[in-house]
Amino acid sequence: MDFQVIAMVVGGVFVAWFAAGIIYNLRRGGAVLRWMQEGLPLIGPRTTFRWLGSSVAEMGIGQAKKPFRRMEVLLVFRPRDVVFLWIAALLQGRGDILILRGHLISVPLSDLELADPKTWTGRMEIRRLRGRNWEEKDYRGL
Repeated sequence: MDFQVIAMVVGGVFVAWFAAGIIYNLRRGGAVLRWMQEGLPLIGPRTTFRWLGSSVAEMGIGQAKKPFRRMEVLLVFRPRDVVFLWIAALLQGRGDILILRGHLISVPLSDLELADPKTWTGRMEIRRLRGRNWEEKDYRGL
C-alpha cells in the first residue's frame, strides 16, 4: 500500500474519533444539564453556561441564595475526543465528574472536604490534605 493512502486512512480514523468524542460529550452534557435544570433555581435565579473545551462545561450562579455568594458547577467529562488522552483517563480510573464550588457570604468557622477515594480527584485531594496534616474521618466510604 502507498504511504499516502495509509496516512489518509489513519488521519480519517483520528478525525472520526475526534468528532464522535465531541458529539458524545456534548450529548452527555446536555443530558446532565436537563437533569440539573429543576434544581438550579433553588440555588439562584440566573445561571450562565459555557463550554471550556470539548470536555469541560462551566455553569455560574452569580447571585446565589444564602449562605452562598455565588456558586460554580463544573462538568468534567472524560476526554473522549483525543484517543491518547481517553486511554490515559481510563488507565487512571478517571470518569465523568461534577464539581460544585460554593463561595460563602461569610467565613466559615472550619473547613470540610468530602472526597471519594475511588475517584482520581478524590485521591489527589486526600494526598494534598494529608500533607497539610488535616484530621481525617471516614464517612460512608468517603
